This record gives sequence, C-alpha cells and structure tokens, in this order.
Amino acid sequence: MDPLSPECTFTTEYTWCVPTYVVILPKITGGISAICSAYLAKLMISEKKQTPYHRLLLNMSIADIISSTFVHVIGSWMMPRGTAPLSSGNLITCDVQGFFGQILLITMPYLNASLTTYYNLIIRYNWTDGQIAKVERSLHLIPW
Repeated sequence: MDPLSPECTFTTEYTWCVPTYVVILPKITGGISAICSAYLAKLMISEKKQTPYHRLLLNMSIADIISSTFVHVIGSWMMPRGTAPLSSGNLITCDVQGFFGQILLITMPYLNASLTTYYNLIIRYNWTDGQIAKVERSLHLIPW
C-alpha cells in the first residue's frame, strides 16, 4: 500500500503503511475468541462426569484464552511506542509478548494433535476412556 494513500493512517521508518483497521480487527476477533473459549472452559468445568475429552478441550480452551488475549487483544499495545498504531509499550513488553506468542504458536498445533490422537484412539482403535486415561497425561503435557 502506498504511504500517501488515504487508507494509510500510520507510517513509520519500520513499515511503509499500517492501516488502523489492521490493528483493531485482531482485537475484536481475539476478544470474541477469548470469550467463546472462556464459555467453553466453563462448560467443561461444570460437566458432572469429567472425561479425557472434556479435559483436553479445557486444556485447549485455556491455551486459546491466553493466546487470544496476549497476542490479539493486547496485540499492538505491547509494541514499542511509535512502531504501530495504538502502540504504547517498550522493548521489554514487546519481548514478553513475543515470548508468549511463540510458545503458544508452538503449543496450539500440538494441542490439536492431542485431540486428534484422542479421536484416533476412540474411533479407529476402539479405546475406552479407561484405556485413554493411561496415556492422557502425555496428551496434556507434550504440547506444553
């Protein structure tokens, strides 16, 4: 995008052009994601009979709440002041956000793989929840 175009609302020496909507939209969608994951976590906690499936979904919901909040909602606020629209942080806050963002970037696919493994064991190999309970700890700990 051309820095002189009307859509360009913020230009720095680091970027050619960062429209404000590029910074605001992730805050909205990340907030919706965090709220929905919190609701799903509440449902999983309030379930009377806890199964490995409920605990895996709870684990994924917690990771998504952290990810959506730290990476998307807080997003540009933690970036050093003047590097993007709505940025108000410093290098330390940027590093903290980058650290958690990278951990969660790695964790989320492994959590999905754990849920896929669970379904594979249930559907293909006809495992019971009792059998899955023996390997459940690794399904939770390997992603983290």
